[in-house]
Amino acid sequence: MSVTDASEARDLLQKNCPRPDCDRHVCQTYLSVRQLSFLAQNLGNTWVAFARDGLLFTAAQVEQIQTKFHLDLVGQARQALDVWIEREGSRGTLSVIIQALIDANRRDLAEEVAGMPSSPNKHLLTQKSMPSLQVSDDDSSKC
Repeated sequence: MSVTDASEARDLLQKNCPRPDCDRHVCQTYLSVRQLSFLAQNLGNTWVAFARDGLLFTAAQVEQIQTKFHLDLVGQARQALDVWIEREGSRGTLSVIIQALIDANRRDLAEEVAGMPSSPNKHLLTQKSMPSLQVSDDDSSKC
């Protein structure tokens, strides 16, 4: 990732923040359930470039996901996000996802995700934990 690329992700986050005093490149924000679902549904076959180039998956990890979720692109994308969430822990921030999308030539998705409400105080949610949690669709008052 180059300095220019990092500033692109930071600029996208700042441009789409509803709070003018928010400095999202410092604020540790995480993907909301809505953002996570949106990405899984919209990455399509570009999830492979997103996972390999942006999230630093190995060829073996990608192949394992493709085998497990054969012919299910949404399932493959969601699994890649879930694996990344578990691997990265608290380092798995929204800015990393935005940068990974830019690296995978999916600036369109990066802009869309940057404009959605994020989760500032919780880490990314996995499929296993989603049903038991109450998640607000509008966290726009938070950084």
